[in-house]
Amino acid sequence: MTQNKEQEFSWYGSLYKTREEKRVTLSWLDEFIKSDCLKFITKEIRRLTAEGRHREAKRLKLQLPAIAVSALFPNERLKEQAGEHTGYALVDVDGMKTPVAEYMERSKGLPWLVLAYVSARGGGVHLIFRVETDTVHHAETCLALYDIVETTLGEAVDRGCTDITRTSLVCWDAECYYNPEAETFRVEAAADTHPSPAAD
Repeated sequence: MTQNKEQEFSWYGSLYKTREEKRVTLSWLDEFIKSDCLKFITKEIRRLTAEGRHREAKRLKLQLPAIAVSALFPNERLKEQAGEHTGYALVDVDGMKTPVAEYMERSKGLPWLVLAYVSARGGGVHLIFRVETDTVHHAETCLALYDIVETTLGEAVDRGCTDITRTSLVCWDAECYYNPEAETFRVEAAADTHPSPAAD
């Protein structure tokens, strides 16, 4: 389903920031992630991680910008100040046994996936799904989605993303996947639309 007006998301200059700086759309984010804007810092984070310099890598990682995926926060990014639900949910996967490129390719088989990109350290992925829910039923919808993602793709997801204030760190990924025509995940229909695991 194509939406007439693109949904906007609260943007933060770094993870330290809790006050919305501007609003962005997923089409803008797709182009930004693919651009060279964050290429240097992302490659530096991955170099430091590969060298085992995790404290330095983390310090750089916390300087990356972020978006609040599931709700707008006109003021502070606090649960009690959450505005309207965006209609999107975040799935974070890290520490995977599956090669990242293979997991990314298989994730494209999920009909509700709108945006997917490799995480800053390079060992995980950020997946953004279109969902039908509200702030009250957000956690319930996320858990139903997580179950399907785990069963279908075979890797545990970060269940802390049920927190509506959770952000997705933005980093460089020239192969970022964007599907504005993604379907909408609905809990009551999940059993009927459960995709089969991708073939090896």
